[in-house]
Amino acid sequence: MIHVRIDVGESVQLCQLRWTAIMSTFETTLHKHDRCVITLFHDPDDPMSWIIRKWKKRLFGSKCLLSRWFVTRDQAEQFAASLAAECDTR
Repeated sequence: MIHVRIDVGESVQLCQLRWTAIMSTFETTLHKHDRCVITLFHDPDDPMSWIIRKWKKRLFGSKCLLSRWFVTRDQAEQFAASLAAECDTR
């Protein structure tokens, strides 16, 4: 038997915690800099999706500034390299 608590705030937090756990399993950091972090997200169940994200560090966590989807890993890594170079020069 499943017990469900009707508390919207708590259920939203639980959902976010589960999603964070799933993302951290499939997301790898490609580049870290003082100002930004570049990550590659790939779910093995969906071989056609490679996602590059650019994160900005904040006081409490980080904010996603950019998210681009690619079909192949090579395309994603080339784009990530250009973002990393951009982070290093700024």
